[in-house]
Amino acid sequence: MGGRMMEKLRGLVAQEPVIAASCLIATIGVSLPLFVKPLLDASSSSSSSNKHTDQRRFSDILVAVTGPSDK
Repeated sequence: MGGRMMEKLRGLVAQEPVIAASCLIATIGVSLPLFVKPLLDASSSSSSSNKHTDQRRFSDILVAVTGPSDK
């Protein structure tokens, strides 16, 4: 089963290299925050324990980007 999947993947790269590269870049972009954020949190907490970080809620950021909703 794994060999057949690799064969299809190689065929995709050979036939559509731009789409394959785009999928690779998207995968890296989506998975990067999964690894970088915990590493940054660990290094910032170990370097200075009393360092104040500005933690905003997602809803605050969304309002800042889209503007307040007038309901």
